[in-house]
Amino acid sequence: MPTKCHHPRLRPAFLPACVLFLGLFPFSPALSFRLHDSKLLDGSRLRPQRRGVRGVRGVEAPELTALSSEVSPSSRCTSSGVRSPPLSEVEGKLGVLFLNLGGPLNLEGVEPFLYNLFADGEIIRLPKGLKWLQPLIAFVISKARAPSSREKYAAIGGGSPILEYTTQQAAAVERLLKSRGIRDVEAFVGMRYAEPFAESVVKEMLQSGVKRAVVVPLYPHYSISTSKSALLSLMSERSFLGLPHTVVPHWYQREGFVEAVQGLIKKEILSIPREAREKEGVHVLFTAHGVPESYIEEGDPYKDQMEHSVALIAEKVQRSVPSSRMPLSHSLSFQSRVGPVTWLQPYTDDEIKKLAEEGVRNLIVVPISFVSEHLETLEEIDQEYREVAEEAGIRHWRRVPALNLDPRFLRDLADLVGDALQSVPVRVEEALDSSCCPALVRSVESALGFEVGGGEGKKGGRVVGVQKEMEEREMSLQR
Repeated sequence: MPTKCHHPRLRPAFLPACVLFLGLFPFSPALSFRLHDSKLLDGSRLRPQRRGVRGVRGVEAPELTALSSEVSPSSRCTSSGVRSPPLSEVEGKLGVLFLNLGGPLNLEGVEPFLYNLFADGEIIRLPKGLKWLQPLIAFVISKARAPSSREKYAAIGGGSPILEYTTQQAAAVERLLKSRGIRDVEAFVGMRYAEPFAESVVKEMLQSGVKRAVVVPLYPHYSISTSKSALLSLMSERSFLGLPHTVVPHWYQREGFVEAVQGLIKKEILSIPREAREKEGVHVLFTAHGVPESYIEEGDPYKDQMEHSVALIAEKVQRSVPSSRMPLSHSLSFQSRVGPVTWLQPYTDDEIKKLAEEGVRNLIVVPISFVSEHLETLEEIDQEYREVAEEAGIRHWRRVPALNLDPRFLRDLADLVGDALQSVPVRVEEALDSSCCPALVRSVESALGFEVGGGEGKKGGRVVGVQKEMEEREMSLQR
């Protein structure tokens, strides 16, 4: 199956110069990396397939998540100041686009996948005058890393199930939406660095008759290296940008997401022998994909959102598992670092060793930034970090599975789409501004004093309270 961005035709004479450049550039302050490691790369055993089933039109949203005009994307993120109506007021077929990283379909696809990854200017950031080197750098890095990356994929069966899980997640959300009355809806899956490429999928959406769209990057926490990069791939599709649409830039704060992760953690805690956990306690280690610290300094909200996310989940875990007889603690670390630059710390392998030195013997590891199994969970955590833990003296190791097809998670994704239909739209261009749109919900939470979360079937819960509070504020302003 052809790939989108395989190796350019490079003259052999260019390669020595490129190799020399690559030998120097990791130490250059003018350049910075994002993901750029084979550990992050993901794929699937599945071939691309149809990503939805057509139905009959109808609309019913499970709950409302309102944003006041004071912090609406239209007033804060656009120069026009014109507010678009919620998508619930737009007639026609609904398309739901789930975005994810993607990966090679097989071992032969690893190298072209690596090329696509490193050819992304949001992954390897070059000064404007050196942009022309991007294809050369991508070519050399993909050639150099392909052998070790193939070994890692071979260790987990020759491919990762990320596309399989994402396809099943999308299909489940489509079924849930139809069961709630949104009958003319079709869910689609678009990947960033492998087929089905998002750029092609949005064309398929238009050809299928989609008249309005909800875009959901399957990254709970916003980062310029994940969510922004995925959204940038849509910017070249002007026909899609002209379609009434909205983006959900981040959704880690949703009550359904928090509850789903908490439930999985609780199950693993209770799997540890009772005598061990009551005598020695349990430590919950949340591990997230790292990014260079320079990105946070440039305004990436990822670290703040991750810390807030861990706090919300840890609080739920403490409530669900009383610690009167079982000391329960938690911490956050970051994995998958590469290169000589400083990444977010503490690093997961170092944190595991530190915890063991402090006497932790029962460890629950939570892959907080991943919603489906892939190379970083199946190889890096399950194999590499587990070996580190056992060598350090951890006796009871548990790894919380990714959300995958957890029913609570799938219901919340459907709730999320319903909320997005009722909210002020956030356009792709607006969601690319990490200083604006990803901070909207946090701004509302700060103003109102509680989280704006979604919850299955909660007609009188937090979300309705938020909406009522905002309506009262708007009325007072009008007076």
